[in-house]
Amino acid sequence: MTNKKGAMFGLDARIALAIFGALSVISGASLYSAIQNAKVTALNQSIVELDKAIEQYYLDTGEMLGQSGSVHGPHDALLIGDLLQNDRGLKGWNGPYIQEGFYNYGTNSSITTKLGELLISTEVDLNDSSDKTACISSSKSCIAKIEFLCGDPFNLSCGKYFDPLVAKYPSRYVKAVGGHYSYFTNIPFHIK
Repeated sequence: MTNKKGAMFGLDARIALAIFGALSVISGASLYSAIQNAKVTALNQSIVELDKAIEQYYLDTGEMLGQSGSVHGPHDALLIGDLLQNDRGLKGWNGPYIQEGFYNYGTNSSITTKLGELLISTEVDLNDSSDKTACISSSKSCIAKIEFLCGDPFNLSCGKYFDPLVAKYPSRYVKAVGGHYSYFTNIPFHIK
């Protein structure tokens, strides 16, 4: 009579390895999805924090960020550097309003975060963005607009996250073509 106890152990080990392999694939995919969703949530949080920084700057100084030319037209780009330092010597400035380590403002009106570039400009009317210079007129109020591109590597998660926000808050979030989104602040202001 032959003893075949070892063969049964080998079969059990292969079954266990197959089960653990399948579980690791499933958990790896779930982990990747969770990381992508966390990146998009962090992007939205940085946008909301930037909105709060712009609002606090406006409340402290009584003025909107300085303007420069041209994102879409003359005088519609807002100077992000005003949130970090008081170059214009405004009374009431109590910054910095954003952390310099997280935001790198290489150009006048854009901030590069760890998750992508945010472009800050002015807008007169959510429904009519054709007249970008109307913010200069004292008869119309403007709002600050934060534009961002939900690009690779988290494009799919971005749409799943921001599309419901666009539907729920149409006066705050707007979706454009090509994965571009805009976030509008609450503060009406006039460019002086």
